[in-house]
Amino acid sequence: PFSKPLVTWGSESNLKPGDAVALTCVAYGGYPEAEVLWQDGAGRNLTENVTISQVANEEGLFSVKSILTVILEPNSTYNCRLTNPLLGEEGQASVTIT
Repeated sequence: PFSKPLVTWGSESNLKPGDAVALTCVAYGGYPEAEVLWQDGAGRNLTENVTISQVANEEGLFSVKSILTVILEPNSTYNCRLTNPLLGEEGQASVTIT
């Protein structure tokens, strides 16, 4: 199974509404390749400005990295949901802007 997803962003500063940021969601050590879905706090899918890369290591396990580029909205949440199509298992991570 994949590790629990983790959402990070480039700067060390606090995230503020109106900022354009690249939110990065990573998870490691799963098989097969995962499906990654970004959603907002209302559960709407965010499909624009998303890139994803999946790389297998020498043991055939995948690392997944998905980047969502957004203009931050006030009082909003961005969720990264990871689904393993084989096992049906799911992990998620989120970041909330206040």
